[in-house]
Amino acid sequence: VAVNFMAQGYDSAQVASGHQKPAHAGKLLMAESDCKSCHLINQKSAGPSYFDVAKKYKGDTKAIETLSNKILSGGSGVWGNTPMAAHPQIKKVDASTMVDYILSLATEETNKSLPLTGATKFAMAPKEGPNFQSAYIISASYDDNGFGAAPSMPAFANKVLKAPVLTGGEAIVSPGITYFDAPTGSKVLMNIKPGSTATFNNIDLEGVKSIQFSVVEVVMMTEGGQVDVYLDSKDGMKLGTADFTTAPKIDVQAGVTARPAGISFAALTGKHNLVLVFVNPKADADDNLFIFGQLTLGN
Repeated sequence: VAVNFMAQGYDSAQVASGHQKPAHAGKLLMAESDCKSCHLINQKSAGPSYFDVAKKYKGDTKAIETLSNKILSGGSGVWGNTPMAAHPQIKKVDASTMVDYILSLATEETNKSLPLTGATKFAMAPKEGPNFQSAYIISASYDDNGFGAAPSMPAFANKVLKAPVLTGGEAIVSPGITYFDAPTGSKVLMNIKPGSTATFNNIDLEGVKSIQFSVVEVVMMTEGGQVDVYLDSKDGMKLGTADFTTAPKIDVQAGVTARPAGISFAALTGKHNLVLVFVNPKADADDNLFIFGQLTLGN
């Protein structure tokens, strides 16, 4: 179990894969043999744990040759008086693969795991950098003991606790809207026409009672407008309208201004789709309304 704070964002694909990794061929070979009758991963049994073996031989360039021979021929005296039985039925190449897996545990053990129950303190977000991209990644993985000839099987899960900010790059947009890389490292939405939409799917809105939006207007290029916010679909419950035409202007640079606006509503529960419909009754169908930056969920 691990909790990691990602101050400057995270890669969704990496989080999805999480602790998934193909089982080492040596691990599968050992599961099919009688190894577990005398050895456990991290506890002493009749013989030493695999972790203890990995630590003892870490950095030994002759370890694979030495230990694979011991698997085949047997031995005693290194870990006490209990002898290790010979396994002449195992091929030398398979024995070497088993040893390679055991030695790999010396590195894995350095990744300390949290207890299965308890509490952990979350890190403070940094003062510099795009904090809206920060997240906590909670990861858990588990290997069972296998059964009979069946090797142990892994299971895994990840949970992402991210900042309550959704950027344009996370939206599913209607045709015509384009994504643009912003200097902050996030993506914004451009070419927003009247009637176009952006949808944020499966958002946890438990306890959320407000949404603040941020858009950018460019002189002679955008017409401004509003965003209507719906729950689940364009035909769902309307949460409100954020009007940027009356919102305060914040100068970004010459000819470029940011406009924040928000809506409030009764507290929501559960996960929903957030559907944004961009409107301006006075604009032509081909007019660009604004550049959409992000929204922030509030409670």
